[in-house]
Amino acid sequence: MPGGAARELVGGSKVLFEASATERFTARAGVSVAEAVALYAAPLEELASAVAAAQAAPRPGRILHVARLEYGNICANACPHCAQSRPPMAADAVLLSPEEVARRAAMLAELRPHHVHLVGRWHPGHTFSYVLDTLAAVREALPDTLIEGLSAQQVYDLAEAEKLSVDTVLERLRDAGLTRLTGDGGEVFSSRVRDVLCPRKITGGRWLHVMRRAHALGITSTASMTFGHLETPREKAEHLALIRDLQEESGGFEAYWPEPLADGYRTRAVGNPPTAEDFLRELGIGRIMLPTIPRVQCRFVPPMTLEFLAQAPAFGADEIVCLTCFRAASDSPEIADIEPVRAALGL
Repeated sequence: MPGGAARELVGGSKVLFEASATERFTARAGVSVAEAVALYAAPLEELASAVAAAQAAPRPGRILHVARLEYGNICANACPHCAQSRPPMAADAVLLSPEEVARRAAMLAELRPHHVHLVGRWHPGHTFSYVLDTLAAVREALPDTLIEGLSAQQVYDLAEAEKLSVDTVLERLRDAGLTRLTGDGGEVFSSRVRDVLCPRKITGGRWLHVMRRAHALGITSTASMTFGHLETPREKAEHLALIRDLQEESGGFEAYWPEPLADGYRTRAVGNPPTAEDFLRELGIGRIMLPTIPRVQCRFVPPMTLEFLAQAPAFGADEIVCLTCFRAASDSPEIADIEPVRAALGL
């Protein structure tokens, strides 16, 4: 293949399968891949200075209260870093009815979150009609709230299961009330990493393809990158460059967030567990590499601490995300404690 990048055919279009050709990532905006790799070795003080230099003006920060609402915890992907999913036949596997999800959404509405993240994962028993009914029920319960949900993986799996095009699935989700696709499932696009971290998930190329089609249909999304396993700085930089390329093409990513693989709210540590300093580094490099994505989010999850969270804006974090989690197997939500975060940030 030209440039050394393997390609595959998805939905009639050739899409990148593995980020491996350095020449693919010319610095059309932000720094180059080689420069980003160097930033991974730079002292944190130098990185903070580079973030400040890359921004024309300081970006105003804010606290974002996100309510994660699970409609099920069943997943057939069995990713080793996922701490919440259960196999289909597990004793504690749960799939809630659309009516119960709507009832829980109404409970969350009383907390007045900025938006709701609807989470369901994937298993063969999911039908498209169930997903649409659940989405419509949540939209009815939260008519004025931004609903972010369904990953590129789920969209692709629904299209395969229902023998529909990705576009048709996206259009029906949009019509049922979906505001924005979640950036979950991107992990790291390198096939070397994905073969270990999430071997049953779609390729990075397919993830990008679904996002490209969503943006073309007027559905925005977030983008993410996991860190703290066996990935290399170059693989992370190439991942960010591919997100940047798509953003320049479509403009559809509204926010980017790095996700640490640490023992926390939904992940477990694998490989090389990250530190709070690593978290700050990923925020800063993400901000520098992705200048055309409006917001970089820092989720207040392990290994982040209040002490280091206070430094997150200096590393480019525009939004500090506090998560309220309503797990499918729980009868009540785990409510985010926002006041200590507000105090740490001086807000």
